[in-house]
Amino acid sequence: MIANTELTVELGSGILFGIICALIASGRGRSGIGWFILGFFLTCIALIILLLIPDLNVENAKSQRQRAELRKLREQVKKERHVADERHT
Repeated sequence: MIANTELTVELGSGILFGIICALIASGRGRSGIGWFILGFFLTCIALIILLLIPDLNVENAKSQRQRAELRKLREQVKKERHVADERHT
């Protein structure tokens, strides 16, 4: 009877941590299924790791802003080069 109760608690906590990890992971741009599996087997360790690793949505937004800024700077340099070439001819 006690072993049965322990198994139920283990499975319940695994499922609970799996669901929590899946929900948080999918909100942070990561695989919900993969993090459910990790949460199920590693419980609170997986949750801690998930909270410590960078949010991919934030990283992607930052990367897109940097690419847009780089594109804008390239266009500006191209225009300035054209103006400089016009002055020298």
